[in-house]
Amino acid sequence: MKKKSIYKLFVLLGVIVLVILDQVTKHLAANLITMGDNIVFIPHLLSFGYIINEGAAYGIFEGSSFMLLIVPSFALIVFTVALFMVDTDSKLFHLSFSFILAGSIGNLIDRIFLEGVIDFIEMPFIGYFLALFKMENYYNNLADIFLFAGMGIMIVYFIRDWFHLRKEDKYEKNRSK
Repeated sequence: MKKKSIYKLFVLLGVIVLVILDQVTKHLAANLITMGDNIVFIPHLLSFGYIINEGAAYGIFEGSSFMLLIVPSFALIVFTVALFMVDTDSKLFHLSFSFILAGSIGNLIDRIFLEGVIDFIEMPFIGYFLALFKMENYYNNLADIFLFAGMGIMIVYFIRDWFHLRKEDKYEKNRSK
C-alpha cells in the first residue's frame, strides 16, 4: 500500500476516534453537569459547565439553525474531497484534516440531533478577551478545540510549505547561474 494511502487511512481512523471522544465527553457533560452549573477545575483557567449552544462559535449566529446545518455540511464535503484530491505525504497536512473533519462531524451530529451543540468546557481567560467584542458565550467542546487545532496545524503546514518552496526556488535560481 502506498504511503499516501496509509496516511489517508490514518486520517479516517483518527476522525472516528476523535468523533467518538467528542461525543462521549458531551454525553458525560450532559449527564453529570446540571444546566447552568459551573465547576471550577483551575481558577481563571478551566471550568466545566453545560449549555446547549444554538449558535456557532461563542454563540454567534444564534437562531440561524438552517445556515448552521448547510454551511458545515458543505465545508465537510469540501474538506473530504480535498483530502482525497491533494497529493501529499505531509503528516502535518493529514493531521490537520483529521482534526478539522472530526470537529466538523462532532458538532454537526449535535446540530442534527439536538438543534444545537453541547458546550461544556469554559476557559475564563478567553472570556476576558471575547468580552471586548461583546461575545458572551465562551463555552467550548472537544469538537471546537479539534477545529481550532486543525486550522492551526494547517496554517503551520502552509507556512512551512511556502518557506520550503521559496528555498527550492532560490536553489534553482542559484543553480542556473
